[in-house]
Amino acid sequence: MISINPYEIVMQMVNFLVLFLLLKRFLFKPLVAFLDSREDQIRGALADAKESKASAEQLLQNQEAALKEARLEVREMRKQAERSIQEERETLLSKTRQDIDGRLKESQKEVDQQIAKAKKEIMDFSGKLSVSIAEKLTEERSEEHTSELQSPCNLVCRLLLEKK
Repeated sequence: MISINPYEIVMQMVNFLVLFLLLKRFLFKPLVAFLDSREDQIRGALADAKESKASAEQLLQNQEAALKEARLEVREMRKQAERSIQEERETLLSKTRQDIDGRLKESQKEVDQQIAKAKKEIMDFSGKLSVSIAEKLTEERSEEHTSELQSPCNLVCRLLLEKK
């Protein structure tokens, strides 16, 4: 039969209590301390990760803003360069047009001078030719070579051939 021995029950209770105290002192306290420190490390790492993420997002926003600003500066520089090139082009075109106009005026002036000179030479030549024709006619009339008299047209042609 099963008998209950009070001494054994008390001894088992004492053993259990001793085992519990030993486990508490050597196992549970270090284990709880380790778990607490690990939990603190994890919380610290999570906080650091959140800070790093926030810092990275801020840095990303700063970089995007800087990139956007750089793009705007590049556009503005490009527009300014295009305006400068257009102004330079217009200046060169204006200068070239003025140069062409000046040369054209000089050429026109030179042509006008040559035309005036040619007219003067023609007038001088025609005057001399008229005098020469008159002299020849006078000579022919004074010699009175009626048989050799030719028409005035033939006489002019002959005089022109002689002048050449």
